[in-house]
Amino acid sequence: MGGLLTRTEMKKRNAKQEEHERTGTMLLELVEVAAKNRETMKDYDADAQAYFLLDTFDAADCVYAIWSDPSCQFGYDYSIMKGDYDSEAIRRIPGDAMLNLTAIFHENADTARLMRKLHHVIRERPVYDETYRIARAAWLGTTPTNLAAMKERDGGNSPA
Repeated sequence: MGGLLTRTEMKKRNAKQEEHERTGTMLLELVEVAAKNRETMKDYDADAQAYFLLDTFDAADCVYAIWSDPSCQFGYDYSIMKGDYDSEAIRRIPGDAMLNLTAIFHENADTARLMRKLHHVIRERPVYDETYRIARAAWLGTTPTNLAAMKERDGGNSPA
């Protein structure tokens, strides 16, 4: 049930690749992937969205958070929620690597940061069951359906 993954060849980084990232071409590609994931989730209830997002996180090597930001060059900003092009594991791979990338729209950088931390807690399986239960419940709260409901309930005054 996981989301759209885009398979990309990850070559060892050089100055030209870094420039490619800075131009925003990659960002626009990720916005497209995030839009397709949002389209897939649009008719899901909150529970189905939570599982979809968890499956998507687990299936991808790198997960990007994308949110609207008019001050940025292309109207979007991003952060990496899982994985990293410059990680030690990627540097150890001889030659080039194939990576599964995906992107998810978020309300803002804060909801992306929260989801990243919750995913880490859920997958680490904390010693205390209560910690795991709270993290799972919070993960459910970060789904688009629940964030929209929270905004409606709070009259648009919610932090998300």
